[in-house]
Amino acid sequence: MKYSNHLVIRDIIDDGIQSTSSNPSVFNDVDISCAGDYGLRCTGGAVSFSLGRIDSCGTGISITNSTGSVIDSSVIAYSTHYGVYINNSNPVIKRNTISRNGKTGLYLYNTSINVGVTRQDMGNRMESNGMTGSTAWDRSEVMINFGSPGFKYCHNDFVNQNASTNKLVYIMNGTIPVGCGNYWRGYGPDPEFWFLPDGAIDDVSSWDVTNNRPAFTSTVDLITLASSFELQGDYEDAADTYMQALEADNDVLGLSGWIRCQTMLGTSPSTILAEVETWIDDETTVGESAFWFSIALQNGMADFETSIDELDAYIDDADTPEDSLRGVFGQLVTYYQMAHAEEGGLGVMNYTGDDTESQPFGLPQLGRLNFPVPRNEADYMRKSDELLSMFGQIHNQEFGDNSGLPTSYALRQNYPNPFNPTTTLSFDLMRPETVKLSVYNIMGKEVARLVDRPMQAGTHNVTFDASPLASGMYFYRIEAGSFTDMKRMVLVK
Repeated sequence: MKYSNHLVIRDIIDDGIQSTSSNPSVFNDVDISCAGDYGLRCTGGAVSFSLGRIDSCGTGISITNSTGSVIDSSVIAYSTHYGVYINNSNPVIKRNTISRNGKTGLYLYNTSINVGVTRQDMGNRMESNGMTGSTAWDRSEVMINFGSPGFKYCHNDFVNQNASTNKLVYIMNGTIPVGCGNYWRGYGPDPEFWFLPDGAIDDVSSWDVTNNRPAFTSTVDLITLASSFELQGDYEDAADTYMQALEADNDVLGLSGWIRCQTMLGTSPSTILAEVETWIDDETTVGESAFWFSIALQNGMADFETSIDELDAYIDDADTPEDSLRGVFGQLVTYYQMAHAEEGGLGVMNYTGDDTESQPFGLPQLGRLNFPVPRNEADYMRKSDELLSMFGQIHNQEFGDNSGLPTSYALRQNYPNPFNPTTTLSFDLMRPETVKLSVYNIMGKEVARLVDRPMQAGTHNVTFDASPLASGMYFYRIEAGSFTDMKRMVLVK
């Protein structure tokens, strides 16, 4: 690594500093003025230039094919050509003043850097550049030629004293930059953060003149715009744009984003639910997502009976065992939330599969489902085990094995499981006992008594026929002398 501190380079006829080493070069408090093509030129490797000044050169700073370079807290001014030229590199550019250079202040070629850092005090000031440029791109503060750079939440300050002919940003080739949170000719930080003052940007084909924003041509673009609105707290515009994406291409992200923003706007759950229900019959993936959002919303409003009825219908209409399992799990979560409410809880579970936390009783947390729909049988079993543990805590009981009981007594897992409509339950007795074996639904109601009589020691198998019962989660419990145990099983019709 090379270091140069407190260095003054003045009145030389060649370039000020050339850095070609693969090792980083660090320049602190360096003052450069030269008649060469470049004040500082880096071709390969990395360079850090901070607390310095470069003026009256051909191009102030040129960085090409570099990774890890930094331009920080420096002044780059009065260059004949460009203030800063970036080619195929992604340096950090922050807290600089790029001013009064003859042509473009910041020329970005084939780069996707975010100019500035996402803090208000980290932005750059670019002003009065391009005053002697002979072409439109030479008369701009920033010129973009290939790549997708951004000026997102950087609080850059763009000023141009010749606003009638010069552009703040000129795009020759490339995409519209994400221009959020900047100051544009005294406007800002722009309250609508995406938008620029009229005439600030020069790329008519990519700009929606009517709405003064990038011309979006796909739902991906609309989701990007909506996300930008949402991040800045403009939930009204975000909700409208998410809905545009939803209506344009049945985009699920549009639906979830719309719900999130309506939640933040304080829209009533019933109003949100009414809109969500209009999408349930959609034959794309939006319809499926809308159904599960409606269940979450109903549970949030404590309308558990409606949720259970709709989930029953969902299970009855299921085309695959996986769909049935999703419906069963939805019922399990709904019963959990019902029990939680009956116990005086003021929250609904924000179930992630990894942890849980209580959220305000009402809407799905920020437009996300209160429970994840299981992907397959294994995922269903894992999620239901976690949920049953919490359910047991509410009712002061445990589901599953009781390892504290004698190992010669055992209640085994039914097989097959899930089943339709019959399954076999097995248990072991250490000595003759009076045995009671019963089946319960999720609410603890006994729906079948399979055994209620004395039995000899040994292994016993009992067939359970669930033909009269609806699909769902059930529990079977054994009492044999002092031995008790309970397990769960799933009926999928």
